[in-house]
Amino acid sequence: MNLCLYHHQLGYYEKKTDVTGKKGDYYTNVSVGSLFGYLLAFRFAEYLKNFKQQENIYLVESGAHNGQLACDVLDWLSKYSPALFDKIRYLIIEPSLKRREWQQNKLSIYKPKIIWCSSFVDAANYLHKNGSKCDVVDGIIFSNELLDAFPIHRLCWDKKEQLWYETGVTCKNNELEFIKIGLSESCDEFLKKIDSSIMEIIPDGFVFELSTMAVEWWKDAANFLRCGKLIAFDYGFESSGFLNPLFPSGTLRAYQKHHSTNNVLKSPGEQDLTADVNFSIIIKAGENCGLTTEYFGSQELFFYEIVEKLSKSEFPEWFTNNIPQFKTLTHPEHLGRQIKVLVQSKN
Repeated sequence: MNLCLYHHQLGYYEKKTDVTGKKGDYYTNVSVGSLFGYLLAFRFAEYLKNFKQQENIYLVESGAHNGQLACDVLDWLSKYSPALFDKIRYLIIEPSLKRREWQQNKLSIYKPKIIWCSSFVDAANYLHKNGSKCDVVDGIIFSNELLDAFPIHRLCWDKKEQLWYETGVTCKNNELEFIKIGLSESCDEFLKKIDSSIMEIIPDGFVFELSTMAVEWWKDAANFLRCGKLIAFDYGFESSGFLNPLFPSGTLRAYQKHHSTNNVLKSPGEQDLTADVNFSIIIKAGENCGLTTEYFGSQELFFYEIVEKLSKSEFPEWFTNNIPQFKTLTHPEHLGRQIKVLVQSKN
């Protein structure tokens, strides 16, 4: 999954900027139009209105792809919340030099306000080098459809042998195929925490995905945040037992030309790969790092709560030409219930 998506030359996310939208392979919140970024900017302004820290406020985005969401957020803030706009720095966590180039082109008018770093560690070093008294930030760290794109471990249950195993990928007769491999150490530690009584009811061949990298990213983000909020928009579910009975074959799938397929090994680098986020694990990881969960639920309800607070003076676009975009973002059969929103806060 990592090579198929992020290889520096052949990876799906590295080859082209137009993978989303009508002409791409799938829709995202951002590809629907600018309203998503405008609503986020409005919400950010609400969050930060009474923020105790009034200097050196950061908006930190990870997974910015071509920079469109950053552009939409900054456009709205510069127009409707200029005082906050003047205070903030916009930090983009971007390890890819190619995607960073796309973002810099898109955001050229805001370049003096934006910082690019390859990781949270790199960002902490940047803060130190530029006179900050600490290596953490106050503000908001957020991502849109990032967690579901991290590499995953694909775990399978062998009922006869009463053991879990992973599947890896090999090449046979010039084609990719899954093979059985031993458990990695991180997965073995995770599986030991599952109640043994659950094993009695798990059917043979049950599959679920575990993204230890997504969990580690969330921990890194939580530890990089001194005061503020950590927010994620993503496809996923909540499952207190870690195993989702609705998906006995797992949730790993591919998208190409708006069609979903389970043939994830076909055409590597030519189709998007994704696996639903188990938000129970993410929520627990954040809380273990000192975060408080403020909201977890559908995107539909999250945005309706925002709209209830809007007035024509604060958000004139809402009353003009963005109703169709809002319907796509919130409709239960489109993105409204498929995408979940997690908001956690610190201090």
